[in-house]
This record gives sequence, structure tokens and C-alpha cells, in this order.
Amino acid sequence: MYLTEVIVPPIWTKLENLIKQKIPGFAFDESKQYTIKNVSNLVNILELDEQPTDQIGFPVQTNEVPFVYKKTNGDLWARGLSFYSCLAIDEE
Repeated sequence: MYLTEVIVPPIWTKLENLIKQKIPGFAFDESKQYTIKNVSNLVNILELDEQPTDQIGFPVQTNEVPFVYKKTNGDLWARGLSFYSCLAIDEE
């Protein structure tokens, strides 16, 4: 089920907080899986329990196969690497 698309800024930001800007009260549910797809320019993703500093994360290229995310102990952080970086999030 389609949830939303979010613009990812060029600084590390919790993906959950970006989604909350569009869907108030949203929180990743540990019992669900989420499909995340890059629909624009390069975005880096990292799961960590604190805000990243110099970590690179793994790049999610445009038109790559989406990846499936399931909440664990950390938070999912995203950083756009261009002026317009956008992720589409689906809930499975």
C-alpha cells in the first residue's frame, strides 16, 4: 500500500520524521515491512541508533530495485546528495 513520497534534505534526517511531515503521528511499526524506492537523485540510507555524523551509509540509486525495511532497534536515517532527492515509501 502506497504511503507517501518525501523530499530528503542534504543532511542526515530521520526518515520517520520526514514521513511525519506528511502523515502526522506516523511511526515505523516493528510488525510491518516497508518498501523504500528512490524516485529521483542519489540518497544515502543508514540504520543507526543515534544521529549519523561522518558515516556514509549505503547509496540508493534511482531506478534500483526498492529495498525492504523492517524496524529494529535503530532509526532509519536518510541524506540526499543533490538538490532534489525523493523517496517513495510503501507499507506491506
